[in-house]
Amino acid sequence: MAARTCAILLLLLGVPEPALPQVTAEDLREAESLRDPERVREAPLAISVVDREELRARPGLDLEEALDLVPGVFPQSSRNFAQDTRLSIRGFGASAPFGVRGIRVLVDGVPNTLPDGQSEVDSIDLAFIEQIEVVRGPISSLYGGGGGGIISFSTVSPTEDPSFSARSTFGTNHMSRYETLARGYVGETGFVFGLARSRFSGYREHARAEQTVGLAKLERDFADGSHGLLSFSAVWAPEAQDPGGLNAAEVAADRKQARAAAHAFDTGEELDQQKLSFAWTKPLGAERELRVTGYQLWRDFSNSLPFQDAGQVDFNRSVTGGSLVYRDRLGPVSWLAGVDVDAQRDDRRRYDNLAGQRGALVLKQSEDVTAVGPFAQAELEFDCGLGLVAGVRYDWVEFEVDDRMVDPIDGDLSDRIRFRELSPRFGARFRLRPDLLLYGNVSTAFQVPTTTELRPPDVAGGFDSSRDPERTLGAEVGLKGRIGQRLHYDLALFALRVRDALVPYEDLAGETFFTNAGEVRRRGVELALSAELRRGLSTRLGYTYSDFTYHDFDSVDLGTGIVTSFDGNRQPNVPRHSLGAELRWEHPAGPFAVLSFRHFSDLEVNDANSAESASASISDARFGWRFRRGGLEIRPFGGARNWSGERYNGTIRPNAGFGRYYEPAPETELYGGLAIEFTLGD
Repeated sequence: MAARTCAILLLLLGVPEPALPQVTAEDLREAESLRDPERVREAPLAISVVDREELRARPGLDLEEALDLVPGVFPQSSRNFAQDTRLSIRGFGASAPFGVRGIRVLVDGVPNTLPDGQSEVDSIDLAFIEQIEVVRGPISSLYGGGGGGIISFSTVSPTEDPSFSARSTFGTNHMSRYETLARGYVGETGFVFGLARSRFSGYREHARAEQTVGLAKLERDFADGSHGLLSFSAVWAPEAQDPGGLNAAEVAADRKQARAAAHAFDTGEELDQQKLSFAWTKPLGAERELRVTGYQLWRDFSNSLPFQDAGQVDFNRSVTGGSLVYRDRLGPVSWLAGVDVDAQRDDRRRYDNLAGQRGALVLKQSEDVTAVGPFAQAELEFDCGLGLVAGVRYDWVEFEVDDRMVDPIDGDLSDRIRFRELSPRFGARFRLRPDLLLYGNVSTAFQVPTTTELRPPDVAGGFDSSRDPERTLGAEVGLKGRIGQRLHYDLALFALRVRDALVPYEDLAGETFFTNAGEVRRRGVELALSAELRRGLSTRLGYTYSDFTYHDFDSVDLGTGIVTSFDGNRQPNVPRHSLGAELRWEHPAGPFAVLSFRHFSDLEVNDANSAESASASISDARFGWRFRRGGLEIRPFGGARNWSGERYNGTIRPNAGFGRYYEPAPETELYGGLAIEFTLGD
């Protein structure tokens, strides 16, 4: 039956029976983020991979440096470490006022995304990253919420021979950074221990930051074929000042200034976080495998906001979670099934902000989020190169708030909200030729509001039960292939409908709240090229076209009560065109150099489309030299970010009050450093 189906399909397409493809190193990259590892070139999804070599000789301060060439991804950084790197994929996360939202983030297969959908990236340091996989598009059938897709980070592995490395980097704006990393084996157990410390005075006023990140890993392969991983990470950030957003006039007058309220209320944050996780994989036969993961996170966080009433936030967070995944194969069908269970508890307090000092306690409540998500996926493989995949997941998420400071006017604001959704996915791939793969998929996504997005605008605490989750339906077609052995390409076209998209707005006091925006329709094209031009000379290119518009979205002005229709307006904080390119040269004797270029068109900064941020073209250069003798390797390096001095806005605050949308990015940043690595046994 399968052979007959293939023969009919090949006949209709006029395609000869495909020969076995010639396999290259690029083809053999595996997509670990898909819960059922497979070759990146074979997956019926848009996937990009960034490896450790592509991170070489960068400053290493934030994730924008690693993702600036990935199509479909729009990373933003103004070196404001109180806000983290802003990441969006196909528009998901573009309206987040801080951090990463609408995207599932994994580290070594363990979630860095909370049960309420907010992802933390504070603990992810580029010094410890071996590989980054970006899966673009809805894939809730495997991981639950996150219509933008997945960013999966793999940390460095133990080396066969013990090694020790250290790196120091210094740059403009009093940037200093120190990294150490030890790897190896003791008997049958592999180990990784790393520490990275960064300090930065800031390009703008009131932008000092200090952060220390640590990583410890133990890995072991057992006699029965099982593999165990135990990991501990910690981040300590005692200072991360927030200079705030500026309006256009303030940027023109002095782009380095901080917002006046940033000084007046001493805005910024402090963070202390630890995370312990494990992963255990047990083969149960030639095609069977059981994988169990678990984690515990502790987070102490405090934040000073630019207003007085309830302007200081303090919470202690505890998150416990785990997953169970079973994989098997029956003839041409490979399948998996599993379940994720996560529980989040926040003890939240808010105080008045008295010129940067803590005032009276005005809110005290606990917020609990429990999420359960069973899922299953099956894939049917035909000998002729045709593959079909279908998956489904059911998500059950409960939010509960316990008011521990009942106000006599507002009363007891304790509440409970539940969300439920079924998320199916269907996909197909067909290898038209040994060097050309065609794929398509239809998928869904379901994203609940975060605890921050559920905060009501008219009372001191509790949750707003009228807030709806985002629901996404998406379709995608794409081509993956190569021309000869040197040029690889990846083309994807997509269309998405996002219902009840959550967007931020600020009230007259300057506090951020959220509302549902009817529907957003998104269409786009993504192209990735990589080529080896000649020995030692290679290039990469990523291009994205985005047409994202609102439909059925009416906004009510808080001051006047006037209703305005935003139908047909562009979604803010997403450029219509973005392009990244890189030229890399490396000589066998040791010297190397990388030139990169990034351009993005103008972007709207509010839902009304009444203001915009100008387009920008940014050029970077980095270089270095590898000296190696025996087991010792020395690598001096240096670079210039934005060496042309382009003045642009590194981060946008969508819908900010009083036109304070803009966070200017640094002009030219110069840096240099030295890396040393010593390997025993070489």
